[in-house]
Amino acid sequence: MTFMDLRRNNLGGNCPNFSNLKSLITLALEGNFLSGPIPSFDNCRILIHYDLGHNLFQGLIPDHNHLDKLQYADFNNKLTGLILIWSGMKSLIGWYVQNNNLSGLLSRLYL
Repeated sequence: MTFMDLRRNNLGGNCPNFSNLKSLITLALEGNFLSGPIPSFDNCRILIHYDLGHNLFQGLIPDHNHLDKLQYADFNNKLTGLILIWSGMKSLIGWYVQNNNLSGLLSRLYL
């Protein structure tokens, strides 16, 4: 599977782990009631776009330096913790983290 769009479907509960979907390019889960931590994308090396915004995710934004093709990521949720340094994200175009409770120095954000 390369494309999954489940936006605004009233889905709830913990989000599954997507790391087994190695050919996933786009994942859109925006506007549901998904909760728990941000799922793992460890083996999704060609992931370009994912939207997890407007859900109920909590916790930290995981390290995504291994996703070197990622262009767009939306984390508009209730996340906490430090703003991570995504040093290898040369292809990143949009990184949305509004409506969270993140901390850290933006000057340490190397894109």
